[in-house]
Amino acid sequence: MRGFLKSFLTFEGRIPRSQFWMCRSGVLVLLGALAVLAESKQIPGWLASMGVWLSFWPLLATQAKRWHDLDISGAWILINGVPIVGGLYALIMLGFVAGTSGPNEYGANPLERQYAPNDDRDPWVQKPSA
Repeated sequence: MRGFLKSFLTFEGRIPRSQFWMCRSGVLVLLGALAVLAESKQIPGWLASMGVWLSFWPLLATQAKRWHDLDISGAWILINGVPIVGGLYALIMLGFVAGTSGPNEYGANPLERQYAPNDDRDPWVQKPSA
């Protein structure tokens, strides 16, 4: 569970495209559910608004990690501020372009992780780089 939360809440490291899309899909479902519940008066509007604001953190964290996977600074999340083309460029780069193979400045390739059952720190550890 700790590794799962770390994937979506921190800005360090790299994630593959699958985790990027998983986060996007999960947030979309959550926001849809909040909208339906708020519209039907099942939850107060302020609670739905809080959910919307809280959803920005994992979206930004996964974007930064995908930029890292491409060996580009996470500051490129700011490209989303450019109307229309910025968000489209980010979506194409982060959602469809494969990350750099092997380790880069931001960590090991996330597709080369292995399970280490005796590791107390985190059940998913990086393979040693050659």
